[in-house]
Amino acid sequence: MDIRFWPYTGLAACFTDLKGIQWSSFTTKIWLYIIFVTFFTTFIAYILNVYSLNALSPSVVSAYIYLQPLMTAILAITTGNDVINGMKFLPQC
Repeated sequence: MDIRFWPYTGLAACFTDLKGIQWSSFTTKIWLYIIFVTFFTTFIAYILNVYSLNALSPSVVSAYIYLQPLMTAILAITTGNDVINGMKFLPQC
């Protein structure tokens, strides 16, 4: 099977869930949150990672990229915005 097929399997698996969402019930505030998360926290972070490859070595950039989830988790736990439990820890093992 072609490797380019695999990303679409996840999309097909959640298609029934996407059909069940009542998109018309979304308020403007919810759409703004979706746009913010999609654009600012995902797209901008991706662009900054690509830009940093021009200034730093690939090994440094990859270390930062792979440390971002760990640093985010530590920050969330230390500020009291999240707690660690078995259900969150087990998928990481």
